[in-house]
Amino acid sequence: MKKLLFGLIAIVLFANLSFGQSKEVFNEFEIIKTESITFENDLVKRFLKNSDFNFNNKDVNFTKNVELLTLKNNFQTLKFKIENIDFNSIYAIYNKEKNDFMWYFINNTADKIEVFSSNREILSSYSNIKNYVSVNNIESRSVFSACMDAVERDYTDSLLGWVHWHTSPMPALVAAASCQGCARGWWSCPPAYTATLQR
Repeated sequence: MKKLLFGLIAIVLFANLSFGQSKEVFNEFEIIKTESITFENDLVKRFLKNSDFNFNNKDVNFTKNVELLTLKNNFQTLKFKIENIDFNSIYAIYNKEKNDFMWYFINNTADKIEVFSSNREILSSYSNIKNYVSVNNIESRSVFSACMDAVERDYTDSLLGWVHWHTSPMPALVAAASCQGCARGWWSCPPAYTATLQR
């Protein structure tokens, strides 16, 4: 489950391409380097300052464990272990071009992985039942949700796409990252979603 979590989180956290379906797109999210850092690290300080995290999240306590993850596409991600009733870690991706962070609360247990926005809105949920990972339905009326619905409809329009979507979390996770970046205005929205806006 730990190896699966690493892959899931890396994909959820960053997708700078429109929704992609190839193996090459998934490979871009591979974590190639992990290092332990302290709260004195410049990127950690920048995150805490830019996000105003401590002011807005007084119920969250950081542990001393901070990791800096470098993805194959050279994006850097901060991974914080936290103590909170609803979450146990935070992943923060630094967008160097925009000097901004996109970050998520994560609740990872033996049987479930939940990903929440920085505003604590649930973005995605995955259950691990007898080593079978399934995507749980999330009901929401946000841009993110509308985008996810459009991408899922487009992707599952064939038998092969339907099977892949429902047997692997990867297509939904790449879609989630693309849609979250779309909602934040970090990159262009997936074509399946923009097509629904033209109606």
